[in-house]
Amino acid sequence: MKTRQLPLLLVVLSLVLSSLACGLFSAPGTNPTEEVEIPFDEPTREPQPIVEETPADASQPEQPSSLLPDLTGMMPAVDINGNGTIDICEAVPSEVWEMVMARPQAGEPTPFEDPSLGDGCAFDFGSDSSAAYFSYVTFASEDQFNDALASAVNAEPVTTVGDSAFLNYGPDARQLWVRAGEKAVMVAIGDQENVEGMMVVAPFLLLALP
Repeated sequence: MKTRQLPLLLVVLSLVLSSLACGLFSAPGTNPTEEVEIPFDEPTREPQPIVEETPADASQPEQPSSLLPDLTGMMPAVDINGNGTIDICEAVPSEVWEMVMARPQAGEPTPFEDPSLGDGCAFDFGSDSSAAYFSYVTFASEDQFNDALASAVNAEPVTTVGDSAFLNYGPDARQLWVRAGEKAVMVAIGDQENVEGMMVVAPFLLLALP
């Protein structure tokens, strides 16, 4: 009886040993060929600021000169007398003056002569409790232009009108001097500064230069 049970015990023992061997070799870390996954920490990326591109056809900020009324339909002064000259007091149409100053003229223009400014004309547009409104313009020579530039304090160059131009602070108002060839014009508006208005008046004077 004992002899018959011996082979059976050997078979059972063999199966147990086989199961233990499989368990050992299949346990984690026991297989040298098994690839171990190493966790990878991806670097944190900081959010980038979003830059909005401006379309090429986007409207641009309105320039100060574009705030003035449209004066393209205004005709420059003409030589009424046929003597080849235009009176400086009539060089700029009254409609242009009223649009630039936003006020009607308070009296007749007054011609004058000044050795440093040239042949000129003064315009009165009245006053109120805060300011007086006036302008004066001149036909000047190239020498007078150069002298004014040489004596100017903190002159500001202007590149949009004439052959050469600059802004200057006169004794009573801001002045715009413009040279065209060997001749020049000067525009002053006071007592409140009005650079845009002077830029409108200057071309009319240039067209009327004798």
